[in-house]
Amino acid sequence: MQKRHVEMRIGDKTYPLKTDESDERLRELEDIINDKFDEIKSRNPGLSKEALYLLIALEFGRENIELREEMLAFIKKYEEKIAGYSIFKNEI
Repeated sequence: MQKRHVEMRIGDKTYPLKTDESDERLRELEDIINDKFDEIKSRNPGLSKEALYLLIALEFGRENIELREEMLAFIKKYEEKIAGYSIFKNEI
């Protein structure tokens, strides 16, 4: 897919982007980021924009790590279950 120029509004500022993401995906991302923006801003009203964006990035990073850990635990659990079935064992 060819990249195109779009604008994404985060908080009270519009950012120009070059992307090949669909409009639907961009709006979904915009909504997720703005929800986090509003959540963190409401808890820290005097925060500078730079600090606010840093906290948003840290929060998304933390959530990403937690989801990755949950996914790996899920995979491990089911790999162990599958390994327990004799049909999948290397029996000669």
